[in-house]
Amino acid sequence: MSEAIRIPGCRLLRRIAAGAMGEVYAAQQTRLGRLVAVKVLHAHLLAQKKDAKVRFFREARLIASLRHPNIVDVYDVGVLPDGRPYMVMQFVRGPTLQAVLRKRGALPPRTALVIAMQTATALAHAHARGLIHRDVKPANILIDRESGRALLADFGVAKPQGSAELTAHGVVLGTPRYVAPEQVRHKVSPKSDVYALGLVLHEMLTGEPAFAGEIVQVLYKQVHEPTPRLPENLRHLQGLVDTLTHKDPDARPDARQAAAMLRRALAGETPASPTAAPPSG
Repeated sequence: MSEAIRIPGCRLLRRIAAGAMGEVYAAQQTRLGRLVAVKVLHAHLLAQKKDAKVRFFREARLIASLRHPNIVDVYDVGVLPDGRPYMVMQFVRGPTLQAVLRKRGALPPRTALVIAMQTATALAHAHARGLIHRDVKPANILIDRESGRALLADFGVAKPQGSAELTAHGVVLGTPRYVAPEQVRHKVSPKSDVYALGLVLHEMLTGEPAFAGEIVQVLYKQVHEPTPRLPENLRHLQGLVDTLTHKDPDARPDARQAAAMLRRALAGETPASPTAAPPSG
């Protein structure tokens, strides 16, 4: 851990994660004694990407505007003496869904449905406030070890609906294995997040990503190939997965409707057919 990092009011304990945008540290707030997570932007991004700081602070503002039990809270933001911005966030005692899947493989159907339902309610909350996540994937879903609750994290490429884009033309934001067909074509919508959630559900049920291969191959499959069929013993959930991952966003439910469908599936009701999204009323 870099000794140069000094966060006001916090004592850094250890690095717990690192990604393309920054590093995340476990820390303790000195006055409250509360365990928190501190995300710090990579130093090289300040020089390489002019909008990196803008994106970082936008993510902080966007998450701070959301208050939901299935979304990681932001407590504070600031700038280090070297110019790097940082964000103080809720600390989640538990692994990412990605880590769980790597360790365990396919999850029990009920567990998968609960995680998907909780993530759908988080997305519905964000969408209702005009925010599209654009990078829903197992690595961005945290599982609280004490409660088992799923929390949606990392709004780094999130986009307010109707806002100007902050990326170069031709660049697909998001993770290829989970981007919706319209997202490949740069026409993202809230229902793009629902498509990604459907692929996450498929992966939880099977233990494997729905689409694999080189990036170009995966993007082609997202646009042109149907989501692979579930194993025979899970065919009762096929209609649900197909509905969430319908190639046509108009045929997909929104996040609120998706959460209701997942609740019905948990209650043992027959999921909707691929072509029959639930009514909005």
